[in-house]
Amino acid sequence: MKIPELVVPVGSPELLETALSAGADAVYLGPSHFSLRAGSGEFAFSDIAEAADDVHSRGKRIFLTLNRLFHDREIEGVLGFLDTLRGLPLDAVIVSDMGMLQAVRKTGLNVHLSTQASILNREAARFFETQGVKRIILARELSLAEIDAICHEVPAMEFEAFVHGAMCVSYSGRCLLSDYLTERRSNAGDCAQPCRWSYALRENGSGAELPVEEERGRTTLLNSRDLCALPLLPDLVASGLSALKIEGRNKGHHYLAIVTRVYRDALDTLHSPVLFKKKAAEWQALLESVSHRAYTTGFLADLAYSESLQAYGANAHYQREWRLIGLVREVREERFGAIEVRHDLDFSTPVSLFSPERGVYLKNSSLLS
Repeated sequence: MKIPELVVPVGSPELLETALSAGADAVYLGPSHFSLRAGSGEFAFSDIAEAADDVHSRGKRIFLTLNRLFHDREIEGVLGFLDTLRGLPLDAVIVSDMGMLQAVRKTGLNVHLSTQASILNREAARFFETQGVKRIILARELSLAEIDAICHEVPAMEFEAFVHGAMCVSYSGRCLLSDYLTERRSNAGDCAQPCRWSYALRENGSGAELPVEEERGRTTLLNSRDLCALPLLPDLVASGLSALKIEGRNKGHHYLAIVTRVYRDALDTLHSPVLFKKKAAEWQALLESVSHRAYTTGFLADLAYSESLQAYGANAHYQREWRLIGLVREVREERFGAIEVRHDLDFSTPVSLFSPERGVYLKNSSLLS
């Protein structure tokens, strides 16, 4: 059984070490412009070059996201940016714009096709194979059976699928709600996520607001759950996928370290079905500990149009079991030398430590002990 590559998001240079230490086989990151995560403070050109050297020195791979759709007025700037990439040791550039596909190929870099290209069938995959695409990141709207069929019908193509993270309510992320309601461009990395808001109906005469409710008091009408494909991991690997991807370039150290470590350990345990089953509850508990909306296996298990895809009521908002209080920056003689505090804390509050390499340890300990 061939274990797929684990592809992990890195939203800023300081997160790179966390991703690599936690077990990523490859990382994907975006430039500080031309990105679908404009608010994440991503990578300047010098950062990209430094990250590529660091990643390759560890035998890992690095992919650059250029997966926005571009207006004609932006093309000269994008082409100029691509010229600066010539000679950089990037393993691939991820695109969804067909013009960018050709432009990236001219630089000599490998092309990966973004999930926003909505590849749903073998004929589309075969077409992009003729266009020189090295890997296709499949649309999230596919079931396990469909993924399996496409992988086996187009064996020369590499296929990648998302296994964890937030999902867009719109088909393959093609949404204009943010553009209309907030004038923040959803497909240019600046989405305000109005699908996550709670809505009411207003009567124009009196101005009175009436709650918009479906059955059982639902008011978050467009709010998707988060994807968690951990229970289906053996089937996803058996389908023939070349890579599995975690979503979350806007996430921090806590989320990135735990989610990456869980999927790394799970993939490394697949050789033993008994051990995988034994550890599943422990892994799931760790995934529950990070900030997330209610989980679903999405379309993978043929749950299209099922209410299990939407997050209502108490499930509509982020669930947080743990809170990141700080990062250990220095250790002296196995005791903390320096902690960079990220939130207020009481030193008597029980804390747990998480290491990308070791997982959770010293559960409910005190910082003073």
